[in-house]
Amino acid sequence: MREHLAKKLIRIEEQKYLADVGTLGGHFDGFQDWVNEDYERNPDKYEPHFRELLDAATKTVWREKPKTLPLFQIGGVSLPEALTWPDKKAPGGFRKVASAHATTGQLRECAILTLRKGAEAVQKGEDMMAVSDIALERAGGDPTKLLSGVVDAVAITA
Repeated sequence: MREHLAKKLIRIEEQKYLADVGTLGGHFDGFQDWVNEDYERNPDKYEPHFRELLDAATKTVWREKPKTLPLFQIGGVSLPEALTWPDKKAPGGFRKVASAHATTGQLRECAILTLRKGAEAVQKGEDMMAVSDIALERAGGDPTKLLSGVVDAVAITA
């Protein structure tokens, strides 16, 4: 799948931002300010990508985790404003329904998805913890040592 040019453009700015903040690290607001300031200085760099950026924003909103509001409760538990579950007709996709229009079966499918995603997140956390243990050991217990000094190899990415 071809990565959109707008994403490549933003990824380049992310790398510049992360290099600029160094070991202190950055946060979303700082990165967003960085991109906005670059846009103010170089609007022609971004304007040809407006449609792609609009598509990306649409995708982001669609994929956002719905907010949990006290509008709908069952057994004292608040439901999210919308429920999502895998779409069997579109592999890798999912369907979304406002809680006001959801069925009990859709709630069940959403609960199954939530459990699976939770299990995946726990496994990723366990894997990252194991890697961090190895890195800290290689660093001689020094948590301030740069990762670049303890990695097996550095992959060059363009």
